[in-house]
Amino acid sequence: MKPVASQAIYLVMDCYPMTDSGVFRDFAGAMVGCWVRSDVCGAHEHTEAFARRRVSAAGWRVVSTLVYEEVSSNTYVDKSDGREFFEQAEIDGFVAHFHVRAREFIGELGDTGDDVSESLVRAADSIAIGGGFSLFCERDGQWANGVTPQGDEFLPFWISAEDAAEWIEFWPDYEVRGLTADELLTSDLLGRINAAEMWVAVGIGKRGLLTCHSRWPLERVTSAATCRGGLPDS
Repeated sequence: MKPVASQAIYLVMDCYPMTDSGVFRDFAGAMVGCWVRSDVCGAHEHTEAFARRRVSAAGWRVVSTLVYEEVSSNTYVDKSDGREFFEQAEIDGFVAHFHVRAREFIGELGDTGDDVSESLVRAADSIAIGGGFSLFCERDGQWANGVTPQGDEFLPFWISAEDAAEWIEFWPDYEVRGLTADELLTSDLLGRINAAEMWVAVGIGKRGLLTCHSRWPLERVTSAATCRGGLPDS
């Protein structure tokens, strides 16, 4: 009799580090592959929630599930990629493998007076309340974008028009454009940036930018709007 193939659910999740986690300082985001042995959860509808809880316990907030599929030992007969994690999940019931992206600093650090990740949190909290500024090209109808030293695309965003203006030399056909916190929600700019697989690079001081997952500041904007008494109408 042919042996029954072992089975698991394989998920890929897009996530960013929680602000109070040990991974927040160094990482902007991650793709995490999860293998959940089929008998660990009672039903398929519970598997994703289970995986999200385990990823959350490691200090990461899940933005979305990009892949959800059944795999078995047969899946990896001719495929080595992921085989070791599947085999480990057969033993442990659950395995998560993180492909992390380090935070990148663009420009000049200057004297922020503290850890740049702390400056990032303060900047995001300011944006959550009062909005912020980026650079916009009226002729092309698009927001400024750039490429980090590691080759990732980003949207620059600052808490003051003065800081944004300091960077016009790098985008000479652009002008400073402000967005209130409510406009950040109704325009879905940050959501579109995430869909385009871009980072947001938040201004730290006048001459520095620090990368973060676009959903992280959006979460803070949404939370602040809720505290003010509700989300704006779309």
